[in-house]
Amino acid sequence: MLHRLRVLLLVGTALYALSMGGCSRQNQNPTNQGMTEITQRPVPTLSIVDLPPVDLGQPSAKEGLVVTVFGTTVHPSLGDFTPNAGNIYLVADVQLENTNQDPIAFSFLHFALTDANGKTYQPAHGSADYAPPPALISGELAKGDRARGSVVLEIPTEVTSGIFQYVNEQSNAEIWYRFQVTWK
Repeated sequence: MLHRLRVLLLVGTALYALSMGGCSRQNQNPTNQGMTEITQRPVPTLSIVDLPPVDLGQPSAKEGLVVTVFGTTVHPSLGDFTPNAGNIYLVADVQLENTNQDPIAFSFLHFALTDANGKTYQPAHGSADYAPPPALISGELAKGDRARGSVVLEIPTEVTSGIFQYVNEQSNAEIWYRFQVTWK
């Protein structure tokens, strides 16, 4: 998903730049009769900044949202729920805190894990129902509010490390909070 999103953003920006880069507008300049003034539209640039991941337990803060991943554990099942064959559940203990003036919406669905091969895993929509309590769900944080809970992802058993991340979709530009995670 992360890779697809980046590709779409880059392709969209490239198409926009190509369409705008060659376009010009001709304005007749009344003071210089017979002369044409050519103006070029500026081409927007897109830069994707991949910040280095932080360690577990270390907060990652940007634009008023502080995200901390305290730890991860793996489980062959969660209560009556079992993953698909060849998979396990990765449970992350996470906390979100709003240090901004404005309320910030959040969702467990904004978390993901990207493995060493670049494959991204996201929580299933119903995974909050079988996450160990307290489950992090969705809501809104007022200034100073915190939400802490479990987020569950189903991953292949052979994946033993990756980058656990959170996207703050309320920001003008998506902001990734990244955490290096390893388990056995």
